[in-house]
Amino acid sequence: EALIYPALHELENDGQLISYELTTQGRTRRYYKLSERGMKQALEETEKSGAKGNVNTTIVDAAPLAGG
Repeated sequence: EALIYPALHELENDGQLISYELTTQGRTRRYYKLSERGMKQALEETEKSGAKGNVNTTIVDAAPLAGG
């Protein structure tokens, strides 16, 4: 846990992630999704690595797309 949040904040500060909060049953949770810049970077890195599959769909479907 201690390692993931600094990485998320760094990616958000770099403009690769967008965060938003949703409150459900009185509990506020923070969600992260890739920005356009983050999606472009992820796809470029995937192409460089030679990974196969539909990374675009995998990344987009990984989190709810609300609030931004």
